[in-house]
Amino acid sequence: MTTQPRPLPTDVVEARLNHLTDRSRRGALLPEEADQFAAHLRDLVRRLEDEEDTSRRLLAQRQEIAAERHAWEQRGDRAERVARSAARDAETALTARLTAEARVRELEAEVARLHEGEELRPDERTIPTPAQWLWLWNRATPTKRLEIAAAVIDDAARASRCFVGDHEGAIAHYRRRAEQAEDLLRVAHETSNQSEAERARATAEVARLTAGRAATA
Repeated sequence: MTTQPRPLPTDVVEARLNHLTDRSRRGALLPEEADQFAAHLRDLVRRLEDEEDTSRRLLAQRQEIAAERHAWEQRGDRAERVARSAARDAETALTARLTAEARVRELEAEVARLHEGEELRPDERTIPTPAQWLWLWNRATPTKRLEIAAAVIDDAARASRCFVGDHEGAIAHYRRRAEQAEDLLRVAHETSNQSEAERARATAEVARLTAGRAATA
């Protein structure tokens, strides 16, 4: 088995080519040296082509690596933007939840305050106490509350007018006048009954006397 001779280094080949070129210019190039010159020149061209191919492959690989790195950087940037956006959304959601929980606690406290002091009305046929009235008010519809409020305002206005006009005093005065009139009517009736009895006795006496005179005659 024969082994291929190792190729000479490029700098050695270039040095020999330069030497042979110089001899060729001076016309001192031997025939065997011309063959060597052609062989070295072909070897150098092949090496240059190989290096060019290698350079192109390396350049393509570098471009692929650069493109892949750029793609990874872009994906990393997108991932970072997504992470920052998710963090902002999470912070916003947390703030909204804490705000909602605080609002719920505030509303619960307000509801407890509104229901404080109320008492269930066991029998609807009875007049409600203030605590029972508060229980009914808190469970009434808005329309019913407006009706109750209008009735309360109307009753208050009537009570105010009665107080200013002393309606209770007037009622008591007229009640006394009515009682006095009833007493007078009773006395008059009794007097009328007594007069009728006296007239009946007198009539009977006259009739008796008249009958006695007729018998005497």
